[in-house]
Amino acid sequence: MEGPAFSTKAESEFYRSINCSIIGMTNHTEARLAREAEIAYSTIAMSTDYDCWHEGHDNVTVEMIVNNLRANASFATEIICSSIKKVGSIRPSSFAHSALKDALLTNKKNVPCETREKVDIITRKYWGKFSKK
Repeated sequence: MEGPAFSTKAESEFYRSINCSIIGMTNHTEARLAREAEIAYSTIAMSTDYDCWHEGHDNVTVEMIVNNLRANASFATEIICSSIKKVGSIRPSSFAHSALKDALLTNKKNVPCETREKVDIITRKYWGKFSKK
């Protein structure tokens, strides 16, 4: 779902009724943009709270979420630093690194110069470096 936002109890119950156990409020846009930029992308997802349906837990508050976010950020930093060392040493290839190869269907001659200039950093591998002529 789009967020950040607190769910209503009705929304929470709806997601539970379709067997969702985790509600994520990020990633969709980031994952799509990363793919378009040919960036191999992975998610680290960490919970901040039980949703409002869970009557055995305190109501969700901003303070609770902020405290959990801080703890999660610290742990995520450790995970990222460790991962960077490993990934950096092996430099794995990914199909994401050529995701635009078959996605650029418009002939570059039909793309306005202003647009070509804006997307040059991610299209030059396929269309060649853009130059205003």
